[in-house]
Amino acid sequence: MRDNNRIIRLVLVMLASLACGAAGVMPVAAKGTARPGPHQRVLYAHARHTGRAPSRRPGGAPRTPSHRPRDPGPASGPSPLGPGPVPAPGQPRNPFPPPGWPGDLRLPDLGDLRDLGNLGDLGDLGGVGIVGGLDTPGVPAPTQPPTMPTPTPPSTRNPHQRAGQSHVWPTTDDPRHHGAQIFQGWGFDICSAPSLDTMRAWRDSKYGAIGVYIGGRSRSCPQDNLTAHWVRRVTKMGWRLLPVYVGSQSPCATAERHRVNVIDEEDIDGQAAHEADDAVYNAERLGMERNSPIYLDMESYDTQYRFCTRPVLEFVQAWSRELRDRGYLPGFYSNVNAGIAQMERARRHGHPDLPDLLWFAHWGVEPDVYDEPKLSSGAWRPHRRVHQYAGDKRETHGGRTMVIDRDLVDAPVAIIRK
Repeated sequence: MRDNNRIIRLVLVMLASLACGAAGVMPVAAKGTARPGPHQRVLYAHARHTGRAPSRRPGGAPRTPSHRPRDPGPASGPSPLGPGPVPAPGQPRNPFPPPGWPGDLRLPDLGDLRDLGNLGDLGDLGGVGIVGGLDTPGVPAPTQPPTMPTPTPPSTRNPHQRAGQSHVWPTTDDPRHHGAQIFQGWGFDICSAPSLDTMRAWRDSKYGAIGVYIGGRSRSCPQDNLTAHWVRRVTKMGWRLLPVYVGSQSPCATAERHRVNVIDEEDIDGQAAHEADDAVYNAERLGMERNSPIYLDMESYDTQYRFCTRPVLEFVQAWSRELRDRGYLPGFYSNVNAGIAQMERARRHGHPDLPDLLWFAHWGVEPDVYDEPKLSSGAWRPHRRVHQYAGDKRETHGGRTMVIDRDLVDAPVAIIRK
């Protein structure tokens, strides 16, 4: 009988131990058994915390738990979504939460999509957005679909405009509908405005328009002649003026001298608006009224990397918005392989707030405003283009010699206050 009682007692102790182990609690040692040593106590604490039996290193030392995430594989181990619900006081924690429990789910902070590297224009990303809940078991999706803007009817929407956008790109209608004055013919541009005598002597040339640099922190030539009086006098001679503003440049400008005043990436919109206001101030000071164009001069830059092109696009957009709000027509001058190619890509990708007018530099080819391969034949027309087809050319007319860039113009010119 004594032996039977001993056997029953041992069975009960074993059953109690199994039950306590399943609950994550270690039983009090039975009388006459050895108490756990320090290493064992550490292991038991680990077992209570994790709900898993600890492993040992040789010699009884516990193995330090690894902090490297472990992929349990499909349908094995704890749910990867998190540790599960917090148990009620006094209740043991279940280390295996029910399937689909969101727990401590953390979504990665995507930050600004513009910082994802060399992705090209944002239009390349297509329709990016969150339109529903997480596709995860146990996480319900929204009961109501997101409200989408009503698309513009196909008959009135620009063919390059995306569905859901109401902005009409200002690249395909006649600028005269907006109060512009158009010049069609030969023109030239020169760094410093010539004297009145030289302008009078050149009236015998084929040229009828001249590009003048009215301001900008990157303007490098002196403008001793360029005053409101000069503007009125040359206009009475019959000249038409193309105002140019040389502001901040791309951080990847090809020429080192053009990397002195680069776009401030910490405040692109503010800087662009400030420079647009300065351009309007200079135009008004020279007697150029509203509905006149102002061409932003963006010198050649590297377009291979997004950190070179993104600031330019955002700057041009903000500059164009501000200039348009002030009543002037935003134009844009650049090399055909740099800024012009980027503006065309931006237009195709549906970016808003692009310049109304393009002045593209493409030397060594026949002058033609509407046969430029880098531009769509249906965009920025009619009367919205200037082709700079040759540069640094020495010419003499009326006994006066100048080194000029040659242009073919079909675009708005400055409206001069009478």
